[in-house]
Amino acid sequence: MADFNKPYLERVLKPLSSALGQSKAANLLFESFEKLGLSPFTLDASGYHELVVSLYGRLAEDKLIDNETLKRLSTNWDLDKVPESEVLGPQTDSPERTIALPDDPKSMCQTVLDTVLKGTLAKFQVSDESNEMQRSVSKAMGLVMNSISKLKDASTGLYSRQATAFLAAQLERYERITAFSRQLNTVDMERLREKIKLLPDVLAVDDVAVLVADESGTFEPFYVSMEEVADDFTMGLLLASLAEEAGKRRGVVSGFEETFADMYHDSIASAGFSPYWLAFPLLIEDKFLGAVIAFGESSDIWTEDETNAIMRVCNHLASALQSCIHYKNVKNLEERLDRELRGVGTVQKRLLPEVLPQIPGCEVWAFYQPSGRASGDYYDVVKTSEGTLSFIVADVSGHGAPAAVVMAMSKTAFRLLLAQGTPIEHMFPKFNDYLCDNLSADMFVTAMGGSIDVAAGLL
Repeated sequence: MADFNKPYLERVLKPLSSALGQSKAANLLFESFEKLGLSPFTLDASGYHELVVSLYGRLAEDKLIDNETLKRLSTNWDLDKVPESEVLGPQTDSPERTIALPDDPKSMCQTVLDTVLKGTLAKFQVSDESNEMQRSVSKAMGLVMNSISKLKDASTGLYSRQATAFLAAQLERYERITAFSRQLNTVDMERLREKIKLLPDVLAVDDVAVLVADESGTFEPFYVSMEEVADDFTMGLLLASLAEEAGKRRGVVSGFEETFADMYHDSIASAGFSPYWLAFPLLIEDKFLGAVIAFGESSDIWTEDETNAIMRVCNHLASALQSCIHYKNVKNLEERLDRELRGVGTVQKRLLPEVLPQIPGCEVWAFYQPSGRASGDYYDVVKTSEGTLSFIVADVSGHGAPAAVVMAMSKTAFRLLLAQGTPIEHMFPKFNDYLCDNLSADMFVTAMGGSIDVAAGLL
């Protein structure tokens, strides 16, 4: 145990120097002083406790020393003695119990927060729901609980005010992310683009760029929060390079990694971007759709929780983007088919007689209205001799282009048989043979026809 009669600074520095070395220990110590707003010259009991808790958390989180050394530091710094002002709830041992979390994400977060506020040591169980949003928030809360577990007092099983404040902030954050993710549920590309404009605020970063890869692998800016970048070719190439790195790795690429820091440092600096950047791939079952590139004001914001939060948003964004791409492709296909069917319908109308032949004593007229852009309805009237008309009315099975093709075949067969002088009573058996030889078993034609001899008064 540490000697409480020695100056507080020496009590902190000696064990820390033993664990890290004098230079590293001094740097870490004075970083902590600056971060906490404390002074080494006026360090009292309250400040001492705040300082060692902060140092312990930093050492544990960054894994700067091994667990055995960390345990010795905890003993030397008397971390097992937590002032009452730092602990919420009754100062008695709290029995461990299991609490089942509700399925609703908001209720789930609130239950965890309420439990922590009451100072209860608990294990949380999450039901295995298929809902993606619930699974996402469940995982998020697991990460939160893992992060604050180091802030739990070992002797009482209670959480400090620092942990409670952290969880409360995370609760608000995950509610905001959940609400935003729900808004991404759209198949309209422009509406999705409008929603993405909220990304910098939701992710609490300075700037965001979302790039989408087309089939050829070329990146197009889908949304860029930096107005000066949107039309700048050089800056666009830089963002595309960062997105490509994320696509190659199929994982997060960080500007803190030595390779990427060296590779892109000058370009990023000349573009005026923050050097603290992360590139997140947008993936659907390992299919690379694009990337989200986030720029922060400092390296402090890129905590594990922050990075995981952005990854969750990126997962929802990838799903929404995939839906929009599918919807756009379907719409483009529909429009292309519609244009093609319009063309088929135009050709089909030309297969029908533009002018119907007329003979004295017989008035001929027709009305034609297809059910779609193209159909299989067909009629024809031919003057075969003076005072005689031959006609046919037919309906091809199905609609669209296949029916239009069979319609053209029917016209060819009808006109050919008439040109050969085939009597009407012999025409339809031959017409049937011709179609049976040329159509598949699932196609058929319903037809009726005849001949009108006005002079003889015969049909």
